Amino acid sequence: FFFIIEATRIFIHSRLISLLYILIVSFSHKMSQQHEPWLFSAIRKFHQRHERLKHTVHTAWRYPLPKWGRVVMGCVYFSIPVIGGYQVMQWAISKSHESIGKHGELLPEKRIQGIGDKRIKEDGTKEQVGAGGVGGGVRLAVSDEQTQKQNRQMLQAFFKQQRRKEKLAQQQQQQDEATSSETT
Repeated sequence: FFFIIEATRIFIHSRLISLLYILIVSFSHKMSQQHEPWLFSAIRKFHQRHERLKHTVHTAWRYPLPKWGRVVMGCVYFSIPVIGGYQVMQWAISKSHESIGKHGELLPEKRIQGIGDKRIKEDGTKEQVGAGGVGGGVRLAVSDEQTQKQNRQMLQAFFKQQRRKEKLAQQQQQQDEATSSETT
């Protein structure tokens, strides 16, 4: 794993050096060709040596992998970001649980505070957020308490319907199993 991090660091470093060299060369062409400052010549020499080293690494030191080796390396290169991303998400989830609780039990206010584009301060005054308020020009979705209540009721009805369908599917499965056991 350290090798991949080090290789990535070297790759990024080489790209930055190449970019710096291109900028310096384009700037030095504007200057007189007869007199080159020592800094430019040192950077040019460093760049040439660096390019020669990269060429050696990518040609002379290269060992061709068999088909199974390419498959394994492909899996390694694919899985490292996936595993790293999973670890970052687990860390973020743990931080969320620390700050607001697993189910929001540490939140001071468990429900939405009225309308979506306003917030209630500590002293009880309402302040507009979003477009025209604190935080800039994003228009926030606004729903009043009646719409929130209606959405909550519709969501509960949907979950009730899903539970009923699940219960019917389980009953059907039990009947099918009973029927199949009677026939055998």
